[in-house]
Amino acid sequence: MKKLLFVMLAAFVFVSCSKDESDLAPNDGQYIARSGDMVVCMQLKGGRCSYFAPYIKGRIFHSWTNVTTSGSYPAYIYSIKDFTVQARYSSLDAFTATLSGVLHTEESDALNTGQSLYIGVPASMQFNLDNSVLDANGDGVLDSQQ
Repeated sequence: MKKLLFVMLAAFVFVSCSKDESDLAPNDGQYIARSGDMVVCMQLKGGRCSYFAPYIKGRIFHSWTNVTTSGSYPAYIYSIKDFTVQARYSSLDAFTATLSGVLHTEESDALNTGQSLYIGVPASMQFNLDNSVLDANGDGVLDSQQ
């Protein structure tokens, strides 16, 4: 009887300590995706995006820190006004994302016209945790392009 009680107690402890998938979140850090002339950088902490920056032909288009995050692991949606990144994590350090919509810069040029980046056909990109420095000197040009 004591053995049965011990086995039942051990089973209860084992089951109660198992990690629930709802407690999971992607690893914190910088995630990078590359596709053709575009490189996209996202900073994540606890699954939330705190920084988003696309580079087009080696130059930064613009960066955003006002990214809205919804969802939970393994599916998140990151939004910047009319632009969305629908992310599906395959592991804690990689996800496939569908990018769609229009990114508008909040800054204006001399003619008071901001810039827009339009993703006409939703683009699928593979993001991986990669904390390498993209632009060490901060000039807006990828180090790999200099």
